[in-house]
Amino acid sequence: MRLQIVAFAFAALAACATPRAYRGNLIVGRSTFDIEDGRVYNAILDVSLSPDGCAHGFVRDRAPFEICPGKPEGNVERWTGPQASLGVEVRDGGRSVSCDGYLPYGEVHVVVPLGAGPVNDEFRKHPILLATLLATSGVITLKGVPSPR
Repeated sequence: MRLQIVAFAFAALAACATPRAYRGNLIVGRSTFDIEDGRVYNAILDVSLSPDGCAHGFVRDRAPFEICPGKPEGNVERWTGPQASLGVEVRDGGRSVSCDGYLPYGEVHVVVPLGAGPVNDEFRKHPILLATLLATSGVITLKGVPSPR
């Protein structure tokens, strides 16, 4: 009986969950990240935007983290949390995103060019997802993107 109640509770929670549209993936170094509406994840990182406006996530098997939007500084969105401060800005009419700051598990100081497509559209809409992805994947600085050969 107890097992049936637990199974019913999980089924009810799953039915209430809002599915997120899959946007594609992004390869950074040797890691592939999946991108959904308001979410970036792989085996190492899982960050989601929640209804309270904050980004909640975890890196590897460490303690979860939370960063929330603070007072904007001009065009820069400032996100802060315990041991975390990230500034993100969509620049050049949406052609690039600037990410500058740190999380408990890494830091980032980059300007990333964005192209067309649903993954880049998600990063334009929610640049904090790109900043957390880069900060936790070991990308500290980026000096341009190599052109295909």
